[in-house]
Amino acid sequence: MNFLPELIAEIGVQHGRDLESAKALIAAAAAAGAHVVKFQAYRADWITTRDAKPYWDTNALPAETQWEYFKRTEALEVWQYADLAACAESHGVEFLLTAFDEQLVDELDPLVRLSIIDLSNS
Repeated sequence: MNFLPELIAEIGVQHGRDLESAKALIAAAAAAGAHVVKFQAYRADWITTRDAKPYWDTNALPAETQWEYFKRTEALEVWQYADLAACAESHGVEFLLTAFDEQLVDELDPLVRLSIIDLSNS
């Protein structure tokens, strides 16, 4: 068997909740040779408290709290992810989406894929 590696472009939330920026990132990833583009979807209220201090360099990503930053970068609308999946297909790359809460998993199915760190054997 001959298994070739696949290049995954982790776009995450770097689109800043802007659909056109997300599409441009898909196009750039495809042009660079990526096989897959991967996005993240979360809601600030599900992943942090409103007063949790940032754990990152706030010079690079300014925010008073984790919630403030995550609120600025939280999930797009469901129809926007479907649009991004179609955009990825038009560029010949696979679309992956990791959702960080059960409600988003339900809303975004069948677009969503779970990351291994989100699985539990309990």
